[in-house]
Amino acid sequence: MKDDRSEEVRAIGIVFLVIPLLSVLARCYVRICMIKNFAVDDWLAVVCMVFTAAYAGLIIGGASTGVGRHEADLTINQKIVSMKM
Repeated sequence: MKDDRSEEVRAIGIVFLVIPLLSVLARCYVRICMIKNFAVDDWLAVVCMVFTAAYAGLIIGGASTGVGRHEADLTINQKIVSMKM
């Protein structure tokens, strides 16, 4: 089997990183520069963005270790690394 969808998985990870990052950056810009009031909910958005970036990093990293490919196409080492992630 050679059905490799790892590039699609990587693309989803990148999209799930870029769109929220742009949203949080725009929110921070408006709250800091224009309104000049950075509140608790803004800090929570930044904290959530850190977790979102970590999750997207795992998705992107997983695409290079076998996520998106059939198990029969993976080597033993790729199976071990993929299961650790």
